[in-house]
Amino acid sequence: MNANEIFALIQKYRTLLGALLESEFLAFNSEKFRAMLPERGGVYHIIESNNDLFDTIYIGQSNNLQNRIYRSHLMGNRQVSTLKNKLIKNGMF
Repeated sequence: MNANEIFALIQKYRTLLGALLESEFLAFNSEKFRAMLPERGGVYHIIESNNDLFDTIYIGQSNNLQNRIYRSHLMGNRQVSTLKNKLIKNGMF
């Protein structure tokens, strides 16, 4: 990789990181939670927002965020979903 290719790659990831940091927070308890999840791919970061530190609970990626987060994690089987299992174990679900 030459210097120009490396610079272009760094710029790409800066842009992606900026978009992630500007993303809207969605609360699990929202009535419109499922409808607000996009049906496109991406990375998701589940945090506990009861404090100012925003403790990370789970980070994942998917080709379809709505299917993965809502159907697999929240509505899915406890044995299959690491996130759901973790939330139940910690008394958060």
